[in-house]
Amino acid sequence: MAILHDYEDRLIRLLPPNAQHVAEMLLARLSLAQMLEMRDNEEIDIRLLSEHNVHQEFWPKILRAVILAKVTYFDPSEFLDQSKVLFLVKLAVEAAGFSLSTPLPQVVAAVKTDYLRLTKWLIMMAQLLGKLRAANTK
Repeated sequence: MAILHDYEDRLIRLLPPNAQHVAEMLLARLSLAQMLEMRDNEEIDIRLLSEHNVHQEFWPKILRAVILAKVTYFDPSEFLDQSKVLFLVKLAVEAAGFSLSTPLPQVVAAVKTDYLRLTKWLIMMAQLLGKLRAANTK
């Protein structure tokens, strides 16, 4: 029996069907670190795209969708320190298409209708961040 974990898949669902399949394969196969390395090095998995008849122009959208999904896979936990929480939130905000200068409440307000999991995740991460900051000031 497979255990399903809730994650933000809206960007994946906006892709064409073949590209969705590639995104789901990447999500299952790669770690977040591997995805970020591919993004930063502008690596394209030509073989995977070719196997699924997906044009290279979709690669940035696929990678962005998979990064958002993978980031929201991380449950807010007090085992995460402040820097990790901030890093994950930064990745999510960027993957959702926002500038890092956009205040988090504004991001949440903008995504709350279409990105239900992301909205919930951002709120929980903001609450966790508040707890972590309060604990650090004691």
